[in-house]
Amino acid sequence: MGKVLFVLAALAASAPAHAAQSREAPGLLDRAPADAAQALLGQVSRRFVTMVGEDDGVGLTPISFATAPESDLFAGLCHADVMHFLVELPTAPAVETTIWRFERAEVYRVVADVTAHQGNLRQAPEAQAALCANAGPVLPPQRGVDSGRRFFDYLGEEGPYTAVAALQGAIRRARQGRYGRVRCVRRSTLNGCRNPEAELGQLDLADLAWIELRPQGSDLLSFEYVLTARFIADPSEPVAGGQTLVIELSGGPFPLFGADFHYGRTELTR
Repeated sequence: MGKVLFVLAALAASAPAHAAQSREAPGLLDRAPADAAQALLGQVSRRFVTMVGEDDGVGLTPISFATAPESDLFAGLCHADVMHFLVELPTAPAVETTIWRFERAEVYRVVADVTAHQGNLRQAPEAQAALCANAGPVLPPQRGVDSGRRFFDYLGEEGPYTAVAALQGAIRRARQGRYGRVRCVRRSTLNGCRNPEAELGQLDLADLAWIELRPQGSDLLSFEYVLTARFIADPSEPVAGGQTLVIELSGGPFPLFGADFHYGRTELTR
Protein backbone atom coordinates (compact mmCIF):
# COMPACT_ATOMS: atom_id res chain seq x y z
CA MET A 1 0.00 0.00 0.00
CA GLY A 2 2.91 2.34 0.75
CA LYS A 3 4.14 2.10 -2.82
CA VAL A 4 0.66 2.88 -4.15
CA LEU A 5 0.51 5.96 -1.91
CA PHE A 6 3.94 6.96 -3.21
CA VAL A 7 2.66 6.82 -6.78
CA LEU A 8 -0.40 8.87 -5.88
CA ALA A 9 1.72 11.43 -4.03
CA ALA A 10 4.04 11.80 -7.02
CA LEU A 11 1.09 12.41 -9.31
CA ALA A 12 -0.34 14.98 -6.93
CA ALA A 13 2.98 16.81 -6.70
CA SER A 14 3.21 17.12 -10.49
CA ALA A 15 -0.38 18.35 -10.97
CA PRO A 16 -0.81 21.85 -12.41
CA ALA A 17 -1.41 24.65 -9.89
CA HIS A 18 -4.72 25.66 -11.47
CA ALA A 19 -6.21 22.20 -10.90
CA ALA A 20 -7.49 23.17 -7.47
CA GLN A 21 -9.57 25.97 -8.99
CA SER A 22 -11.41 23.70 -11.41
CA ARG A 23 -12.53 20.91 -9.08
CA GLU A 24 -16.16 19.89 -9.28
CA ALA A 25 -18.10 18.71 -6.25
CA PRO A 26 -17.90 16.03 -5.11
CA GLY A 27 -14.12 16.25 -5.58
CA LEU A 28 -11.64 13.41 -5.76
CA LEU A 29 -10.74 13.84 -2.10
CA ASP A 30 -14.39 13.42 -1.14
CA ARG A 31 -14.64 9.98 -2.72
CA ALA A 32 -14.19 6.66 -0.99
CA PRO A 33 -10.52 5.58 -1.03
CA ALA A 34 -11.15 2.72 -3.44
CA ASP A 35 -13.01 5.00 -5.88
CA ALA A 36 -10.33 7.70 -5.72
CA ALA A 37 -7.55 5.16 -6.25
CA GLN A 38 -9.38 3.65 -9.21
CA ALA A 39 -9.79 7.10 -10.81
CA LEU A 40 -6.10 7.93 -10.49
CA LEU A 41 -4.59 4.52 -11.10
CA GLY A 42 -6.74 4.14 -14.19
CA GLN A 43 -4.85 7.09 -15.66
CA VAL A 44 -1.51 5.70 -14.51
CA SER A 45 -2.24 2.36 -16.18
CA ARG A 46 -2.26 4.01 -19.60
CA ARG A 47 1.44 4.85 -19.18
CA PHE A 48 2.43 1.18 -19.23
CA VAL A 49 3.21 0.08 -22.77
CA THR A 50 4.85 -3.36 -22.42
CA MET A 51 3.94 -6.53 -20.55
CA VAL A 52 5.71 -9.79 -19.78
CA GLY A 53 4.04 -12.83 -18.28
CA GLU A 54 4.26 -16.57 -18.64
CA ASP A 55 1.52 -18.94 -17.51
CA ASP A 56 2.83 -22.44 -16.87
CA GLY A 57 -0.59 -23.63 -15.76
CA VAL A 58 0.61 -24.41 -12.24
CA GLY A 59 0.35 -22.12 -9.20
CA LEU A 60 0.57 -18.32 -9.25
CA THR A 61 1.60 -16.34 -12.33
CA PRO A 62 4.05 -13.39 -12.34
CA ILE A 63 3.10 -10.52 -14.67
CA SER A 64 5.08 -7.31 -15.14
CA PHE A 65 4.27 -4.02 -16.88
CA ALA A 66 6.68 -1.25 -17.88
CA THR A 67 6.47 2.31 -19.11
CA ALA A 68 8.46 3.53 -22.09
CA PRO A 69 12.04 4.48 -21.14
CA GLU A 70 12.66 8.18 -20.57
CA SER A 71 15.67 10.40 -19.99
CA ASP A 72 16.79 10.67 -16.38
CA LEU A 73 17.89 13.86 -14.65
CA PHE A 74 21.56 12.95 -15.14
CA ALA A 75 23.62 12.47 -18.27
CA GLY A 76 23.89 8.96 -19.63
CA LEU A 77 20.97 7.49 -17.66
CA CYS A 78 17.51 6.40 -18.73
CA HIS A 79 14.75 5.19 -16.41
CA ALA A 80 11.36 3.51 -16.55
CA ASP A 81 8.64 2.53 -14.08
CA VAL A 82 7.77 -1.13 -13.61
CA MET A 83 4.85 -2.79 -11.83
CA HIS A 84 5.20 -6.44 -10.79
CA PHE A 85 2.16 -8.57 -9.96
CA LEU A 86 1.77 -12.09 -8.65
CA VAL A 87 -1.70 -13.26 -9.61
CA GLU A 88 -3.94 -16.28 -9.66
CA LEU A 89 -5.44 -16.48 -13.12
CA PRO A 90 -9.17 -17.25 -13.38
CA THR A 91 -10.22 -20.79 -14.16
CA ALA A 92 -13.55 -19.68 -15.65
CA PRO A 93 -14.64 -16.62 -17.65
CA ALA A 94 -16.80 -15.26 -14.83
CA VAL A 95 -14.05 -15.51 -12.20
CA GLU A 96 -11.91 -12.45 -11.48
CA THR A 97 -8.12 -12.52 -11.41
CA THR A 98 -6.83 -12.64 -7.84
CA ILE A 99 -3.88 -10.36 -7.03
CA TRP A 100 -1.69 -11.87 -4.34
CA ARG A 101 1.10 -9.33 -4.37
CA PHE A 102 2.21 -6.23 -6.28
CA GLU A 103 5.08 -3.78 -6.14
CA ARG A 104 6.42 -0.79 -8.01
CA ALA A 105 10.06 -0.38 -9.04
CA GLU A 106 12.15 2.08 -11.02
CA VAL A 107 14.76 0.62 -13.36
CA TYR A 108 17.64 2.23 -15.22
CA ARG A 109 19.95 1.81 -18.19
CA VAL A 110 23.25 3.48 -19.07
CA VAL A 111 23.26 4.75 -22.66
CA ALA A 112 26.24 7.14 -22.60
CA ASP A 113 29.04 8.53 -20.45
CA VAL A 114 27.45 9.38 -17.09
CA THR A 115 30.09 12.01 -16.34
CA ALA A 116 29.57 13.91 -19.60
CA HIS A 117 28.35 17.52 -19.29
CA GLN A 118 29.39 17.37 -15.61
CA GLY A 119 26.55 15.01 -14.86
CA ASN A 120 23.65 17.20 -16.01
CA LEU A 121 21.67 17.39 -19.22
CA ARG A 122 21.68 21.10 -19.96
CA GLN A 123 23.99 20.66 -22.94
CA ALA A 124 22.38 17.71 -24.74
CA PRO A 125 18.83 16.91 -23.58
CA GLU A 126 17.48 16.11 -27.04
CA ALA A 127 20.29 13.68 -27.86
CA GLN A 128 19.80 11.72 -24.65
CA ALA A 129 16.03 11.70 -25.06
CA ALA A 130 16.52 10.01 -28.42
CA LEU A 131 18.90 7.44 -26.92
CA CYS A 132 16.45 6.63 -24.14
CA ALA A 133 13.53 6.29 -26.54
CA ASN A 134 15.43 3.44 -28.22
CA ALA A 135 16.89 1.91 -25.05
CA GLY A 136 14.22 -0.77 -24.55
CA PRO A 137 12.90 -3.31 -24.09
CA VAL A 138 12.62 -2.42 -20.40
CA LEU A 139 11.43 -5.76 -19.07
CA PRO A 140 13.71 -8.80 -18.86
CA PRO A 141 13.17 -11.20 -21.75
CA GLN A 142 10.96 -14.20 -21.43
CA ARG A 143 12.55 -17.57 -20.88
CA GLY A 144 14.79 -18.61 -23.77
CA VAL A 145 14.73 -15.18 -25.46
CA ASP A 146 17.91 -13.11 -25.64
CA SER A 147 17.05 -9.44 -26.28
CA GLY A 148 20.64 -8.28 -25.88
CA ARG A 149 19.52 -5.46 -23.58
CA ARG A 150 18.84 -5.10 -19.89
CA PHE A 151 17.65 -2.41 -17.49
CA PHE A 152 19.09 -2.61 -13.99
CA ASP A 153 17.72 -2.16 -10.47
CA TYR A 154 19.23 0.25 -7.97
CA LEU A 155 19.15 -0.99 -4.36
CA GLY A 156 20.73 1.96 -2.54
CA GLU A 157 19.07 4.63 -0.45
CA GLU A 158 19.73 7.54 -2.82
CA GLY A 159 19.56 7.78 -6.59
CA PRO A 160 21.80 5.61 -8.78
CA TYR A 161 23.99 8.31 -10.32
CA THR A 162 26.87 8.29 -7.81
CA ALA A 163 27.05 4.49 -7.84
CA VAL A 164 27.07 4.30 -11.64
CA ALA A 165 29.65 7.10 -11.95
CA ALA A 166 31.95 5.31 -9.49
CA LEU A 167 31.50 1.99 -11.28
CA GLN A 168 32.17 3.55 -14.67
CA GLY A 169 35.36 5.11 -13.28
CA ALA A 170 36.57 1.80 -11.87
CA ILE A 171 36.08 -0.02 -15.17
CA ARG A 172 37.84 2.72 -17.11
CA ARG A 173 40.84 2.67 -14.79
CA ALA A 174 41.08 -1.10 -15.11
CA ARG A 175 41.01 -0.85 -18.91
CA GLN A 176 43.86 1.66 -18.73
CA GLY A 177 45.87 -0.66 -16.47
CA ARG A 178 45.98 1.77 -13.56
CA TYR A 179 43.34 0.43 -11.18
CA GLY A 180 45.49 -1.59 -8.80
CA ARG A 181 44.98 -4.85 -6.96
CA VAL A 182 41.79 -6.82 -7.62
CA ARG A 183 40.99 -10.06 -5.82
CA CYS A 184 39.23 -12.49 -8.13
CA VAL A 185 37.20 -15.44 -6.85
CA ARG A 186 35.58 -18.23 -8.82
CA ARG A 187 32.52 -20.08 -7.64
CA SER A 188 33.81 -23.32 -9.16
CA THR A 189 36.97 -25.27 -8.34
CA LEU A 190 38.88 -23.62 -11.19
CA ASN A 191 41.91 -21.48 -10.49
CA GLY A 192 41.48 -17.76 -9.89
CA CYS A 193 41.46 -15.21 -12.69
CA ARG A 194 44.70 -14.95 -14.64
CA ASN A 195 44.54 -11.15 -14.74
CA PRO A 196 41.94 -9.78 -12.28
CA GLU A 197 42.42 -6.15 -13.32
CA ALA A 198 41.83 -7.08 -16.96
CA GLU A 199 38.72 -9.05 -15.95
CA LEU A 200 37.42 -5.93 -14.18
CA GLY A 201 38.10 -3.89 -17.30
CA GLN A 202 36.08 -6.32 -19.41
CA LEU A 203 32.89 -5.61 -17.48
CA ASP A 204 30.25 -3.73 -19.48
CA LEU A 205 27.64 -1.39 -17.97
CA ALA A 206 25.21 -2.70 -20.57
CA ASP A 207 25.28 -6.03 -18.68
CA LEU A 208 24.48 -4.47 -15.29
CA ALA A 209 21.63 -6.35 -13.55
CA TRP A 210 21.62 -4.42 -10.27
CA ILE A 211 23.83 -2.06 -8.28
CA GLU A 212 23.89 -0.95 -4.66
CA LEU A 213 25.78 1.81 -2.84
CA ARG A 214 25.76 1.85 0.97
CA PRO A 215 27.67 3.91 3.55
CA GLN A 216 30.56 2.02 5.10
CA GLY A 217 30.04 2.14 8.84
CA SER A 218 27.85 4.48 10.87
CA ASP A 219 29.77 7.74 10.26
CA LEU A 220 28.00 9.29 7.29
CA LEU A 221 30.47 12.20 7.20
CA SER A 222 33.35 9.85 6.36
CA PHE A 223 32.03 9.62 2.78
CA GLU A 224 33.16 6.02 2.58
CA TYR A 225 30.98 3.54 0.73
CA VAL A 226 30.63 -0.08 -0.30
CA LEU A 227 29.56 -0.57 -3.91
CA THR A 228 28.13 -3.93 -5.00
CA ALA A 229 27.17 -4.67 -8.60
CA ARG A 230 25.95 -7.77 -10.45
CA PHE A 231 26.71 -8.23 -14.14
CA ILE A 232 25.00 -10.74 -16.43
CA ALA A 233 26.23 -10.93 -20.02
CA ASP A 234 23.27 -13.02 -21.22
CA PRO A 235 19.95 -11.25 -20.41
CA SER A 236 18.12 -14.60 -20.46
CA GLU A 237 20.34 -15.87 -17.64
CA PRO A 238 18.82 -15.67 -14.12
CA VAL A 239 19.99 -12.85 -11.87
CA ALA A 240 21.53 -15.43 -9.50
CA GLY A 241 24.24 -16.06 -12.09
CA GLY A 242 26.77 -13.72 -13.62
CA GLN A 243 29.60 -11.84 -11.89
CA THR A 244 29.53 -9.84 -8.66
CA LEU A 245 31.82 -6.88 -8.00
CA VAL A 246 32.36 -5.40 -4.53
CA ILE A 247 34.40 -2.19 -4.08
CA GLU A 248 35.18 -0.17 -0.98
CA LEU A 249 35.54 3.46 -2.06
CA SER A 250 35.44 7.07 -0.94
CA GLY A 251 34.33 10.08 -2.90
CA GLY A 252 34.33 13.20 -0.74
CA PRO A 253 31.22 15.16 0.24
CA PHE A 254 30.11 15.68 -3.37
CA PRO A 255 31.28 12.78 -5.55
CA LEU A 256 28.94 13.87 -8.36
CA PHE A 257 29.68 15.69 -11.59
CA GLY A 258 32.84 13.82 -12.51
CA ALA A 259 34.70 14.17 -9.19
CA ASP A 260 37.39 11.54 -8.68
CA PHE A 261 36.82 8.47 -6.56
CA HIS A 262 39.36 6.68 -4.40
CA TYR A 263 39.06 2.90 -4.75
CA GLY A 264 40.07 0.49 -2.02
CA ARG A 265 39.53 -3.24 -1.49
CA THR A 266 38.05 -4.75 -4.63
CA GLU A 267 36.73 -8.27 -5.16
CA LEU A 268 35.31 -9.81 -8.32
CA THR A 269 33.39 -13.07 -8.03
CA ARG A 270 32.78 -15.01 -11.21
